[in-house]
Amino acid sequence: MAMATSFEDCGSMAGEVEFIIASCDVPPCIVNRGTPLSGDIIFTPTADSAGMTTSVMASLLGMDVPWPGLDTNGCHQLEAGGYGCPLVTGERVTWHLEMDILSEYPPVSTVATFELIDDSGTDQVCAKVPVQVV
Repeated sequence: MAMATSFEDCGSMAGEVEFIIASCDVPPCIVNRGTPLSGDIIFTPTADSAGMTTSVMASLLGMDVPWPGLDTNGCHQLEAGGYGCPLVTGERVTWHLEMDILSEYPPVSTVATFELIDDSGTDQVCAKVPVQVV
């Protein structure tokens, strides 16, 4: 069983948020260029929502930059976790991400911010995790 990854909550409205990044219990999470990164966020929504938007940002040189190549339709990641949209208040779900860390990425230390945003614009989940791309 995977251990939960330590993260900084940055305004999650959902309850019981757990973040599990493969091979990373204690940040910074080391991710290797040319390999996939996989992770799960398990949470209990506090609002009904027909859809969900995913945002992953990297803090680089003081700016938040969108992680390239990310599918921003959060319903797709819910489906990958065995669930789907709509979100139902109080119904615990798993959001699953598989993301390629391209070999073209430069080696960098950053803070990745993961946001799962409902249709009303509310961050059901906001989690920050230090990441080192090697």
